[in-house]
Formats: sequence, structure tokens, C-alpha cells
Amino acid sequence: MRILGIETSATHSSVAVVEDGVLQGERYFAGRMSLSESLPAHIQAALETEDVAGAGLDALAVSLGPGSFTGLRVGVAAVKAMAHALELPLVGVPTHEALAWPFAIAGVEMICILQHARKADVYSTTYGPVGGAGLVPIHETSVLSAEECLTRLRDQAQSVLLVGDGCARHEAAIHEILGDLARVAPPVFSVPHAGTIAAMAAPLVKDATPDARFSLRPIYVLVSQAERTHGVDLGLK
Repeated sequence: MRILGIETSATHSSVAVVEDGVLQGERYFAGRMSLSESLPAHIQAALETEDVAGAGLDALAVSLGPGSFTGLRVGVAAVKAMAHALELPLVGVPTHEALAWPFAIAGVEMICILQHARKADVYSTTYGPVGGAGLVPIHETSVLSAEECLTRLRDQAQSVLLVGDGCARHEAAIHEILGDLARVAPPVFSVPHAGTIAAMAAPLVKDATPDARFSLRPIYVLVSQAERTHGVDLGLK
């Protein structure tokens, strides 16, 4: 099964092709503000590079967020249009699950995603115990201050692996509040990857519904800046 994965929730985006669980190729690129212009070109290049145009795709997968409002809207809209035009199954993968997944399959006891949201706030989800049961949320995805999140983890009174770009931003607070309870994943794992999105989608393709081409929506958690500034309900949450 060949799956095209798209990840646009972070500062850098990525596009990947995974075939039968094996990464065939992955492209990383910047350009959050110009993503609507650059993403189609990177998708086309990935398909041509991996000769997918000739062999065809079996499914599409996209990162759902939370993350950049603009990035998520562009990524989800693009993959829905492709799924509709090509009549392919479409799977959405929550971004925090993609960040936790490489460690979950290794049997890490408890994982907390710390993803920068705005100012001193983070998007956070806590999973565990993960073991053979997959990703089991202890704390559902929410936005809160880094201090509040870390204090809540300290109250769990067990070791936790922290993953995400919020770790570097709040390094001092992590050491002060969690101390030896915290382990921090290497920075290379702090951003989600399109290859992971595609690999995670593979077992879900059989249950994908055609309606996803029209109904799939990003996971925003926060309201957009436009809504905060002007008090307009855009119906994004």
C-alpha cells in the first residue's frame, strides 16, 4: 500500500511517501505564509521523485493538529481536494499522536507532548501507559500554561518523557518543577513528520469513509487570532 502523507502543522512542513510501512522519500520545506503556493509543488515533486505517478497511490493521510492555523487549513484543504479528485481513502492523524508514536511503540511508560501555542502557553496531551495498548490519553489535548502543565505532571508522581518544541522553550521550568521525573526527547523528535503520519494511517485506511473528503476538519484547540481580535465566530473549533 502506497500512502502520501502531508504534515503542515509546524514552522516547517513535510510531504512523504510510505509504501508497505517503508519510507520511500520525504521532503521538508519552510514557508508557512506561502504554503498555499508551495505545497502543491512539493506534493508534485514527491510523487514524481518516487515514481508514484506511474504506480499510483492507495491512500492519503494528513496531520490534523493542533498547530499553525494557516498551515492546518492549507494542508487539510489540499489533501481533501486530492482525495476527492483521485477518489482515494483519506485518513486524518492527530499531530500529538504522531509526535508520541515513535516512543509509544518502544514501550515508554508515560509521554507528554509540549507543543508551543502562544506566549507562555502550550498545547499538551499526556499518554500512558502506552505499552501494548497503543496511545491511551491520560490528559486530553488542551492549551494551558507550561507551568500548569508541568505541575499537573508532577502530581502524577511518575517519570514522564516530554516531547515537542515546547521543551526547549520551557527547559528551566521543566528542571525546576519536574526534576528527575522528566526525560526530554532529542530535538530531532520535536516536530512531526509526514512519514510518521503516513505510516500511522496505514492500518486505518480500511475503515476510512468517503465522507472524510468533505467532512475532515483540523484540530485547532485555540481560536484563531482573527476570532480573538474581532470576536467573530468562524466555526473552526
